[in-house]
Amino acid sequence: MKSIRIKLICNICEKEYEVIPSRVKKSKTCSRECAQKYAGRMQKTNKIKLECLNCNKKYSIIKSHSHNSKFCSIECKAEYQKDSQKGKNNTNFGNYKYTEEEYEKWIDYKKAVRSKSYRIYRKFKEKINPFNLKLGRWTYHLDHRYSIHDGFHNKVPVSLIANLKNLQILSYTENLRKGTKSEIELCELAATTP
Repeated sequence: MKSIRIKLICNICEKEYEVIPSRVKKSKTCSRECAQKYAGRMQKTNKIKLECLNCNKKYSIIKSHSHNSKFCSIECKAEYQKDSQKGKNNTNFGNYKYTEEEYEKWIDYKKAVRSKSYRIYRKFKEKINPFNLKLGRWTYHLDHRYSIHDGFHNKVPVSLIANLKNLQILSYTENLRKGTKSEIELCELAATTP
């Protein structure tokens, strides 16, 4: 006996196709190719407008990514943080309140560590990222087991923080949860280098 099928129209190519009754409410397309096109279309239409915290410009972002979004660009975020992380205005890093001079040193240190870390990552990508996970803001991040933040405050050399053994790949959600915390002690980090 043949199972009951219900006819639907594909939302992309408008071809008629059949599904079992339990799939009627969920089914939108006739094939994987059409499903991918449909998902792309939904991403474009599922955007909301937000106002940048720095420049007050309106920008669009996918609704599911909007909970963390405050800036229209990386440049705006950096500009905003430059002012908000100095001295008494600093709301980050717990007890650390940067003077203007300290803040400049922090930015230089962070840039130097990231630059060296990505050079090491490119050189040893197969060891650090054996599954070739895609790095990006909403996918995976290159993370430091002993954090850049702790490295700066404990005056750890850039080369030690950017060491191959200190680098790992984390999903962006894991990395956000981890924040500025280190998952290893400084003595463990020092032991990883010859």
